[in-house]
Amino acid sequence: MDNALEIFQRWIESKQLVLDVISSDHSTSDNCETVVRRASHGDASALQAILTENKYHHGDNERWLTTASWITQKEQGWVWIDIERESDRLFGSEPWIAAPNLAGMLLQARNKSELNEHLGPKPIRIASTDIDHLIESLYDTNRSVPIILFSADPTLSPQKYGQRVQRTAKDLAGCADVRMLTADSEDEFNNALPDVSLKVYRGGVRIYLPGIIKSDPQPFRHRYLLSDRLTDRSRVAAGRVARLVLPRMLAQSPPAIYRTRLKPILDGRDWEQIAVDLDEELNGLKRENQELRLEKAIAYEEATDSEREIGHLLRKNELLRNRLRELSESPETMELSVEESSDPSSCLDAIVLASHLPYIKIHPEAPVDIERLDEAEDGELWARRIWRHLNSLNAYAEAKGPGFLSWCEHSGSDRAISSRCIAMSESQSVMNNPDLRKHRILPIDHVVEPNGCIEMQAHLKPVQGGGMQIPRIYFHDDTKGRTGKVHIGFIGPHDRMPNQSSN
Repeated sequence: MDNALEIFQRWIESKQLVLDVISSDHSTSDNCETVVRRASHGDASALQAILTENKYHHGDNERWLTTASWITQKEQGWVWIDIERESDRLFGSEPWIAAPNLAGMLLQARNKSELNEHLGPKPIRIASTDIDHLIESLYDTNRSVPIILFSADPTLSPQKYGQRVQRTAKDLAGCADVRMLTADSEDEFNNALPDVSLKVYRGGVRIYLPGIIKSDPQPFRHRYLLSDRLTDRSRVAAGRVARLVLPRMLAQSPPAIYRTRLKPILDGRDWEQIAVDLDEELNGLKRENQELRLEKAIAYEEATDSEREIGHLLRKNELLRNRLRELSESPETMELSVEESSDPSSCLDAIVLASHLPYIKIHPEAPVDIERLDEAEDGELWARRIWRHLNSLNAYAEAKGPGFLSWCEHSGSDRAISSRCIAMSESQSVMNNPDLRKHRILPIDHVVEPNGCIEMQAHLKPVQGGGMQIPRIYFHDDTKGRTGKVHIGFIGPHDRMPNQSSN
């Protein structure tokens, strides 16, 4: 703990904050505050440095609380960081979950000669001469953190590949050992593995959890992500790996001496107050559990409907194929259209592909926060649904139907989507609220509206159920107008198009 406060002070200064934890246990400045607390019990001692930041972010008031704790007892020591966030807007933008820069600064200050495990904040590059040591680390029975191993991606430049791995190591600093193979060392590593089921290849990444047994490696425990799932964006790749690692690592308990002796002293509370707080926390978790059960039920219902619709389409497709055979036309030789042969792996890819469809026009300002959609756990599924919904609008515009909802319900087209995914108007609660209604004034081609903006109420819901991050698509039907197209004015997360419930 000798240099703990010095590192915390450097981190504060890197955030351009004028606060002092070295000479004062309490400091305030510009909506920020620091508190330093100390405690001791027998042979154990604790130090806590706390930074409170009150921020105004995207129209929301937020409060961030960062607490760094250092504990020593005899020859043992522990360091961890707790981060809490409060916001006035429950369904506002989701925060990026990653290790704070403070974690990297603390790790860099450690005595590297005494380290048993690598925890970042930078990755280790594995050369051919390092393979034996890497495999020894994988099977080490004393290993306590995941090893995240990237393989060289032939579709990326060395610089892009390095950025992918470095961002992952930075975001998981203190929680994982991140390493990267080279094009030369990848084959040597795979050939040296005792079990081929644990290989990595062609830009993929594997998360090796502790406790690998050579006689029973259980490869299903050690998750593998393909390169196309990672995309070429380092932030997205790091986020998808982090979602598989952080829930496990963040569930670790502090040392017993902290929970039973030091924390009550640091907090200045008695045991009765602690019991009350725990009871309140338990009630909150029960409410959260009920909400999650409801969301799960909605998701199950949606999945069931999707399976039913897929079965209907498969039967319809087989009927059409039989009719083609009766006409002596071989369906196997029919050329697939662009929209049928494409399969986007990200929401951004879906929008890029849709921009080439002839009967829809996506305004350059329509895509909003698409990266947030791609970072979601179901981002790849959402991409396919966005692509399918935009294809449906394109097919409708080509057919010059009587109206999109009616066309989907009665045309019989295999491009039609379920009416449950379509809303041709907004609710009265939205339209009667000026603050909500103004968000429906969206950009459009000047050929349709000379001032370049128009009110769009019609929208598509590629994903049903709750959640403020799920995608929405707002459009204007000009199929009977000068352009003969459907114009897209917004594609993005639900919370960027607020309604009464999210408000």
